[in-house]
Amino acid sequence: MLMAGVAASRLGLWMFDLAVIQQMQDLVPESDRCVVGGVQNSLQAALDLMAISYSPVFVSILYMHMFKIQF
Repeated sequence: MLMAGVAASRLGLWMFDLAVIQQMQDLVPESDRCVVGGVQNSLQAALDLMAISYSPVFVSILYMHMFKIQF
């Protein structure tokens, strides 16, 4: 059951990626595709870095009560 859910979600993700690529090819002029793709990749990398850097902060806040020294 879990694997079926994962497979279905991946299928949806792939279809969304194909739709985004199709729209990029249809709506963006050929001369500007490299610029748009570069900006898209830069934003994705920045948001990935933000998510990775924030996760230890939020986890430590959620579990702060576990690290208290009790006497």
